[in-house]
Amino acid sequence: MKIVHSGRRTPFIILLLIAVFTLAFTGTLLATADEADAIPPLMAPFRTVSVFPAVDETDAPLVPLVEVNFNIPFKPATITSDSFYIEKPGGAKAKGHFTFKEADTQAFLKTDEVLQPGTTYKVVLTNAIKSKGLLSYSLVWTTWTFRTTTPPKVVSTTPAASATSVSSDQAVRVTFDRDIDPTTVKHATFYLKEQAGSSALDSQIFCEANKRDIMLVPADQLKKNTTYEVILTTGIKGTNGLPLAKQVSWLFTTVAPPLPPPPPPAPLEVVEKTPAPEAVDVHPGSYVHVTFDADIDPTTINNGTFYLYELHTGPVPAATLFSLDGRTVTLKPNDQLNWDKTYRMTLTTGVKALNGPALSRAVSWTFTTAAAPALPPPPPTVAFTDVKPGDPYYDAIMELAVRQIVSGFGDGRFGPSDSVRRAQFAKMIVGVLGLPVDEDDWPHPEVRFVDLGADDLSDLYPHEYVSVCFRNGITQGKTPTSFAPYDHITRYQVISMVVRAVEKLRPGYLTTPPPGFGLWRGDPTHGPNAAQAEYSGLLEGLGHSGGLQSLDPYGDMTRGEVAQVLYNLLLLQPMVP
Repeated sequence: MKIVHSGRRTPFIILLLIAVFTLAFTGTLLATADEADAIPPLMAPFRTVSVFPAVDETDAPLVPLVEVNFNIPFKPATITSDSFYIEKPGGAKAKGHFTFKEADTQAFLKTDEVLQPGTTYKVVLTNAIKSKGLLSYSLVWTTWTFRTTTPPKVVSTTPAASATSVSSDQAVRVTFDRDIDPTTVKHATFYLKEQAGSSALDSQIFCEANKRDIMLVPADQLKKNTTYEVILTTGIKGTNGLPLAKQVSWLFTTVAPPLPPPPPPAPLEVVEKTPAPEAVDVHPGSYVHVTFDADIDPTTINNGTFYLYELHTGPVPAATLFSLDGRTVTLKPNDQLNWDKTYRMTLTTGVKALNGPALSRAVSWTFTTAAAPALPPPPPTVAFTDVKPGDPYYDAIMELAVRQIVSGFGDGRFGPSDSVRRAQFAKMIVGVLGLPVDEDDWPHPEVRFVDLGADDLSDLYPHEYVSVCFRNGITQGKTPTSFAPYDHITRYQVISMVVRAVEKLRPGYLTTPPPGFGLWRGDPTHGPNAAQAEYSGLLEGLGHSGGLQSLDPYGDMTRGEVAQVLYNLLLLQPMVP
């Protein structure tokens, strides 16, 4: 066989063999050196598999240890304060330091500062964190938030704040929103005292097994009707180590001792009687007034419980009237009483007060009317051409004429429909009242009227009559210096002058009407007087068959109407002092 040698091929073959050998040797060495660190082909991206605190944790410690577990080992050098950190509200980073374990699949970040309670923080792991191996992978960017723990809070108390009528053996119970460290619940941190005192009450303190309820049991019963204060200091801590944010206190008041039963109401009593018991010379026109020590129930006043008898004759028909204060009841006989007769007034135990009690016993007393006055001499014959029996105001006109209080005109007329002048009325009422008049009554320093004209020293009219009226409070004049003697007098003015005269000379003769009474009560000046006059009978017969409603109180009062009012005044009571 012939072997062909070629000087050019031999070196090439030699070099090829050397290269193959070198590669084989190098591969053997690589396989030996990196076998322990061999990384299997990745089936998923480099990521976290669990974290602590958990995502959205709401009760994380204030010095948290953040733990992160990865799915493959990481390069520790890539975990720095820029790639793994806690972000505070506002963006700043919390200071901390790192530790690693478990073949570089666990990383720990522990803060070097205390976090704020009840605050939300964010954990950030960036893609600057790398995995180990020849083929290094970046971490999937990961963030989550957690909220730090909060101090314990009181959520309910027994007794409640400001509670009243609390039992004197009541224990104090407090419930918190989280577990409490039982070792911090003691007499110095949880105690009860009187609000007005400074010392804590001797008591036992308990912490329930659930660690959220604590209880204080006083050694002795609490005082009745006393305010107590419960105090929990900031020495009480939760199991998370945080104390109460601030001292907690509240008040409650114990039940008051029962009130003694009220005493039974005192029986109703009569405190004043008019006419007085055994009174004599009582005018037959008098009313009976009874005053009690309490307001009277008007439904208990009737002719079976409150009545007047004429002895040996029988009951006296009458109406009952109530005063404004509700304590005085007036019996108004329908007709004038008889002269020189004895009457018995009786109140039975059926009369009751508004608040319930009745008279404890019947009340009765007697009084005697005055003897009939001696018959006056036969009156002068009086006759007026324009006043006939049956005419309006006939009786009144004739009575006043007989008494020479009024007179007619020179032509025989009385003029019952004519108006009355103010000076004329002054003379009439002075005559009815029987007030003395003489020349010394004018001029008088108290009377300053300048419109009465020249004084006729031979006649008391009008100066002396007007002066007597003014000084007795019967008239006030139209102004302090003007009486207007020749103006026509109105019905309102007549009524006010009559009421003033009675109140001045015989206080208490007029009866106060109930609220809202009176047809003519509308005028602010004269209305109250008109109501009192109407209620007391002074306006009886006015308007004749048409009644008061047919008359205008602001209109001029006629001579017949004036005679009727003055006649009523004569019948009411004897006016002469």
